[in-house]
Amino acid sequence: MASDPPIARADTALRLAGSWRRVDDLASAVPLAALAACCWLALYVVGAYRLRELIRGLRGSLLAAAGCLGALGGLVAYKLLLPQSGGPEPVVRFTLVAIAGVVVFGLWAVLSRKLCTGLLQRREAAAKLLFIGPPEQARSLADGLAKAGPAPPMTVFSDAPGADCAPAALDEHLAGSVRAIVLAVPVESLPQPVLEALIHARLADIPVVGPSQIIEQICERTPVMLGDHAWMLQEDSINPGRSPLYLGSKRLIDLIAAIVGIALTLPVMLATALAVKLTSPGPVFFTQVREGRWKKPFRIVKFRTMRTDAEKAGAQWATKNDPRVTPIGAFLRKSRLDELPQFWNVLVGDMSLVGPRPERPEFNQMLVERIPWYDLRHLAKPGLTGWAQVCYPYGASVEDAIAKLEYEVYWLKNATLRFDVRIILRTIAVVVGLRGR
Repeated sequence: MASDPPIARADTALRLAGSWRRVDDLASAVPLAALAACCWLALYVVGAYRLRELIRGLRGSLLAAAGCLGALGGLVAYKLLLPQSGGPEPVVRFTLVAIAGVVVFGLWAVLSRKLCTGLLQRREAAAKLLFIGPPEQARSLADGLAKAGPAPPMTVFSDAPGADCAPAALDEHLAGSVRAIVLAVPVESLPQPVLEALIHARLADIPVVGPSQIIEQICERTPVMLGDHAWMLQEDSINPGRSPLYLGSKRLIDLIAAIVGIALTLPVMLATALAVKLTSPGPVFFTQVREGRWKKPFRIVKFRTMRTDAEKAGAQWATKNDPRVTPIGAFLRKSRLDELPQFWNVLVGDMSLVGPRPERPEFNQMLVERIPWYDLRHLAKPGLTGWAQVCYPYGASVEDAIAKLEYEVYWLKNATLRFDVRIILRTIAVVVGLRGR
């Protein structure tokens, strides 16, 4: 059989060389892509992308620097764990490139945050909330917004429902920079000229919302103690209960996460079990009845962090610096390592990766009697972590339960896989920073 002519063979060789070159270029881009991904993930975990942290200026810059250092450590550790065939030189080269990349990225992150801080502060200072309602309600709303960070300035237009509001004054307020109009009085009580001014505001793309809605937008929680509860009775108000695609995807992710989590953390769990056994008398594991979705009881599994006689006086909430906690238990609680055995609860379907924390039946009964709509949290499976856990410190009172319920209801209204990923990343930050209860 005749061979290919020389020109054809040369053309084939050039095409093969070109394809290998493209593969080599792609391979050389992998470390850069890994660097960018690690930097982004580290910045997100430490909170450097949160608007309120960014507005605080120096804190945002420090978070950016901490995120970059975390990315560098992760990249170098990853490269050290890879098998090397050419000696230490590839590791040294990779480390130098990673350091240079992180330094450049870090300078950009810090300087960009400095620039954004000034722009955001000016924007926040200029954009105000126009509150139509009694002044005492406006003060209460301002206090609630301030708890989540710097609150936008607020102007009170109407001092009482049905007051003779001057449309000219409203037009004067709307001529400035208005972020939203907060309507805390019945629409029927407003004069016709004011209603027309509000319609013009909507045409100018200025939102007209109620107090609950503005708290949700700014604080990312749903105030359950305010009067407007009509949305809770609507069929499509709660996301986790209505979307089969979300529930199916969530269950698949739970199974994968539980299997991978048990496999990866098994050495840590064995070391933790040994530490618990050696530092305090009693069993390694602690089991307790909790209520899950639709208030179905199940038995939760945790590493024991308290003395065996912790509840000899009856059921009680854990408190800050609880004297019943063992020395090793305090560390396990802060690092959340005590909750690793709950991967088993996720695997068997009692819990999910993200959801409200499961509560004890006796506490649930008491809270249902004192807090309106408390049973809403039982529309979803309880979770290893949740929006309330990453946004609110550990609570031990009815007031704390109300605050946590507001975050849980907000998640129920807005639950998506993207939101769940955000919660998981925030949880990593809590674990790394030892900010557990």
